Amino acid sequence: MSVNPGMARWIKELFCHNERVVLTGDWKHGFFSLTAVGATNVGSIRIYFDRDLHTNSPRYSKGSYNDFSFVTQANREGIPMRKGEHLGEFNLGSTIVLIFEAPKDFDFKLKAGQKIRFGEALGSL
Repeated sequence: MSVNPGMARWIKELFCHNERVVLTGDWKHGFFSLTAVGATNVGSIRIYFDRDLHTNSPRYSKGSYNDFSFVTQANREGIPMRKGEHLGEFNLGSTIVLIFEAPKDFDFKLKAGQKIRFGEALGSL
């Protein structure tokens, strides 16, 4: 389904219905979760470090759940990412849901309903 703001207000839990890729981990201030949510006409979601990920694929049935961890006995750190490093892409675009623990002195630079573009700061320490 479309994930435009009007649809998101109209359809309860819209971001839970569409295909999505959820990445979780830790940063220096705690937990974070980055969820790429597919939408109408999104060709696919691509995560650069996961060559086996194939979204928008008939091999997955509706309502299915597939889980994979990059944390192993040999690699307890998972996949490290640096600030500004490219993580992936949408082939035709969609939306990102970002949840993270922020320190008390984090200064959010956002307003309710504000659109964020790639490279724009969410706030500062």
